[in-house]
Amino acid sequence: MAYALYIGQSAQQLTGVRPPNEMSVTISDVDASTTGRPASGYIVRSVVRGMATAVRSVELRWQNLPLSAASVILNAFGEEFYYLRYQDPFTADWRTSRFYTSDRKCTVKRMLDGQSFIGELSFTCVER
Repeated sequence: MAYALYIGQSAQQLTGVRPPNEMSVTISDVDASTTGRPASGYIVRSVVRGMATAVRSVELRWQNLPLSAASVILNAFGEEFYYLRYQDPFTADWRTSRFYTSDRKCTVKRMLDGQSFIGELSFTCVER
């Protein structure tokens, strides 16, 4: 199986994760506390971390998973912090960085024979 994601507790020892059905990457600048809009109406902005070092969020979504496969994925992303290696569309290259997981959502559905499966599993990995 070709993997699109690798995860681990060290950047040198990463394990492949089942490829998601969908992945989106968001880059967010980090502004200084002095950023704002004064009475003049013009934005005053002081960027602490801009495009080159901006914080990335990687949103992942899997569909129609057996319950056991969803459990493997959730446990792989269960540590407080971890290293994630993924293909970054902004650099067109592989990127490895430290992340944490937020907002896990899991939609459980039932098949006709009573077996549970996951209709959709999604969460966001936020760069530390």
